[in-house]
Amino acid sequence: MKSIIDLFPKDLHNEDQIHCPPILGQFTSEVQELIESILQEGFVLTLVGGAVRDFFLNGKFPNDLDFELRHPYEYDEKTWSQRLVRLGSRLENDYQQNVEYLSFSIMRISWKNSSVEVELAPARIESYKNDERDEGEKAQRAQALGHSDMSVKLVSQCPYEQSFARRDFTINALGLEFSKTNDEISLRFIDPFQGYQDLKNMKLHHCSDDFSKDPVRFCRALRFSCKYNFSLSQELLNEQIKNFNLTKLTNFYFFREAFKGPFFIFRHHFFQTVNRYAIPLSESIRKLDFLMGTLEDNSVLCYKEKVENELEVLCALIYDPLWKVELSQLDHFCKMAKLKSGTLDGHLNLKATLEELRGFNAQKIGEEMGSLQFSEFEVHPLKSALKRFHMIHSKNCGDDFDQLLKRFNSDLGDIYRKFAEILPCDLKGRALFQKMLSDDSLALAQRSDALYFCHFVEAKNS
Repeated sequence: MKSIIDLFPKDLHNEDQIHCPPILGQFTSEVQELIESILQEGFVLTLVGGAVRDFFLNGKFPNDLDFELRHPYEYDEKTWSQRLVRLGSRLENDYQQNVEYLSFSIMRISWKNSSVEVELAPARIESYKNDERDEGEKAQRAQALGHSDMSVKLVSQCPYEQSFARRDFTINALGLEFSKTNDEISLRFIDPFQGYQDLKNMKLHHCSDDFSKDPVRFCRALRFSCKYNFSLSQELLNEQIKNFNLTKLTNFYFFREAFKGPFFIFRHHFFQTVNRYAIPLSESIRKLDFLMGTLEDNSVLCYKEKVENELEVLCALIYDPLWKVELSQLDHFCKMAKLKSGTLDGHLNLKATLEELRGFNAQKIGEEMGSLQFSEFEVHPLKSALKRFHMIHSKNCGDDFDQLLKRFNSDLGDIYRKFAEILPCDLKGRALFQKMLSDDSLALAQRSDALYFCHFVEAKNS
């Protein structure tokens, strides 16, 4: 981990300032120009959150950069909002920046041919809805709130202790403040909650007592713990984690946070923690508790860093023999993950078809099929399985699906690859097929068989 002393000429504290060309040089030229343009307009920019954390951990900035906007002058909220609108207009018209306007007066800046993206958010104070329950109910469990159940106030000179309090962990409440005085850019390190020390100690600690009011933070705490091996402070565990109410945790955030970390390891700890502390959870998400798996049979650990989306999870559940999942559970997962209709049936049929083709030599089968008469092809015992394989793999999978399948079942992956070689998505023999169609003796029901027959004949002769 980079230390502050490594990064700057001296150990910085909140009131220390230094000239910062070395830090500016860590950004792309586009980001440097953007920073200088905004400072030229009289604003103060503070890089915040994961970008600062990752810079200290890895010595470089990520592609997603979040900045807070402040101003040396104090404005009322209406005037401050107008200044922000004017800044966006200036960035677009005078500095030729591509500006996208989001909620809470946030502006997103991106560039063609660049993976870097910048968000400019005015410093704000967030407050959650009042809890109107009686004291006995409050003592039992936090109020059920969603990720957006809070009010926002934009403040031009917002103290860092207030704006950073809305962040989840102290390690994400670090800032690098850029300001300009007398044509000289200076840098100030911001750390109101001693997050740098927690980062050195690999410890997660909450920024405020509002932590447990946002259900997404429960997921983030477990994700950071699983992915980066951070430990949770005792205060975070005792005062916040066990006090969560996840009734309003949405499917979107449930899956989004999982895919940012090792999916199955994260899900194991998610449901384990929910069960340990009897945390309220929506029924639809609770029905996914079969994703918890077990550490003992390796059905969790073997997927570390491997599954990247909902389809890959489904493939793991279907094709890997370690998972024993009921059809109703698979169906519920597909609905929650919003997978396309027919995806589940397609993969279940593909698995059954691959098992049917197990033990056969694909190359010999292809040669044999190409040597048959059409009448013999129609009654061949493997004809239906071969047709079914091609229809499923060309519609749902593709010729490179074997690489994904081999992660979860190497035997079926090999079978898939070998039969995909003799039955690629694009079939051959189209000219011969058109010739057969011109034969009046070919019945309508035979046309599908004729298409595959012509493919095998053409493949054998080519």
